[in-house]
Amino acid sequence: MRPACGITLGKGLDLGGKAFRIIQNKTLTLMPGPKIAAPPKVALDTWRALFAVAAEFAALKPWECMYNTNVVGLIDPHTGQTRIASVLGNGGEVFGVAIYRRPTGLRWVLQILANPHEIGDFNGIEGLDALKLEFVHKRELVKADLAAPEAAGFKPKGKGCVWPQFRSAEPGWLPWFIN
Repeated sequence: MRPACGITLGKGLDLGGKAFRIIQNKTLTLMPGPKIAAPPKVALDTWRALFAVAAEFAALKPWECMYNTNVVGLIDPHTGQTRIASVLGNGGEVFGVAIYRRPTGLRWVLQILANPHEIGDFNGIEGLDALKLEFVHKRELVKADLAAPEAAGFKPKGKGCVWPQFRSAEPGWLPWFIN
């Protein structure tokens, strides 16, 4: 196989999820990319409860009267831990809620709120510790996102950004499926 468009590749370079390695005679060998872990298993009753709460939250449309910087303090009734929630969507682009958890997540959101001029600076994103519910277009969901509502018998009402997508962000990791 020849390199496309005359691109010179370095050893072990990753292009679009496909790893290529240059061998001695300057040809390229396609090698499988890294395997991605399957989403964690979540009980069907948990999914049903999450979708029910997501539908109630969406019906309230809190982004019409709250800004991302308006936060609400919550106490988890099961653990007694403090959470801080921020409604997303007043800007008209992202609709949902982020719930910051554990001391790292609370510090992260409090730092952002204390320094609003740094909101666009993503250098500290690796410290994010939160659960996020975002309402997206169906086409934005991946196979695993679509399997959960189907199994739970959930279909959102309306069109557009109505499909709930749940993610967990932990310090040092990219956002991933909830567990």
